Amino acid sequence: MEVVVVLGVISIALVGISAMVVQSSQAESLNEKQLVASMLAQEGIELVRNARDDNWLTNEEPPLLWYDGIFDSAVGGDNTYIIFFDDTKGYVIDPTPNDINAAETKLYLSDDGFYRHDDAGEPTFFSRLITTEGILDGEGDVKAIKVESKVVWPERVSKGEYIIETYLYDWR
Repeated sequence: MEVVVVLGVISIALVGISAMVVQSSQAESLNEKQLVASMLAQEGIELVRNARDDNWLTNEEPPLLWYDGIFDSAVGGDNTYIIFFDDTKGYVIDPTPNDINAAETKLYLSDDGFYRHDDAGEPTFFSRLITTEGILDGEGDVKAIKVESKVVWPERVSKGEYIIETYLYDWR
């Protein structure tokens, strides 16, 4: 009888430990996805910031506005696009997608370890979309741009989502 009781106690303990291992594994997977998503969202903000800085450094005639390519003041309201850096083309900005579920927003992991929107690499389950909104001064000129970088990925029952935003100014 004692052996049966001991086996029962051990069985209950093993079931509890197994449940904790499964839950820990699921939490680790979620944390990893959230970490990658946060870095991808931050990268989106940094790419927009770098595109703005390149506008300042370009010596074109007529000179570029500081927000050229990252915000279209003629459109007004929100602008949505994807952005990534290509060694041969520079910043690739595509204003085609207007929804995070569009096929163009999907990210691919290239052979050199960079995430890109073109299908040069292994597909990931992450999608990223950049949204910019102009903040106008009293005279109707763009004084700042609100930039939002949104990354989504599928979860078991819903979508994981990570959003980061910042404001860019013409402080030069």
